[in-house]
Amino acid sequence: MKYNKFISIMSFIFCVLTLIMGILILPRITNIGIIVLQYLLAALILSYVFFVLLYKAIKKTDVNQILAIIEMVLDIVIAVMLILNFKLNFIVFNELFYVMMLVVFIHAFFSIIGGFYENRKNSKNYPLYGLLVDICLMIFSVLGFIFPIIDNNLLIIITSCFCFVCSIISLIFGILKIKHLKKELVITRVNN
Repeated sequence: MKYNKFISIMSFIFCVLTLIMGILILPRITNIGIIVLQYLLAALILSYVFFVLLYKAIKKTDVNQILAIIEMVLDIVIAVMLILNFKLNFIVFNELFYVMMLVVFIHAFFSIIGGFYENRKNSKNYPLYGLLVDICLMIFSVLGFIFPIIDNNLLIIITSCFCFVCSIISLIFGILKIKHLKKELVITRVNN
């Protein structure tokens, strides 16, 4: 019973926080949308580095381990540059779509090279679908550099809409937990 109460309270707190964040980052309301988006993108890159690439660097051996470490270092540098961008104003990091395409390109590039070396060393073949996905990611990222389809304002609006959706989902989840809590209270009163 205490667990459901705690979950519902945390759900309502998350609902309020995501609603406030979704409203604050809108371009017409405040100017902090780009800064929040830079920090959010840096956090996503760092979480990818520490949850995916670190595991890959520990698990793999030889060339793939070195490639994972190089990719980790490059992604960490990109994330730190994003965090420091509001003070140092790097021109490349002002458009966040370019940063996302750079991270995708780096991932696909190192994945193709790692697959090539894995295919040469082991009798296991690098899966064809993995190669096709990596080639498509490289083509998409290069086309994203040439023809940027999303600007910063559209990216902020997409993130704001995602925050609103998360807020609605957590509100519904919190209400359902409260209804479940009320049912448990009624059942315990009847049993007593």
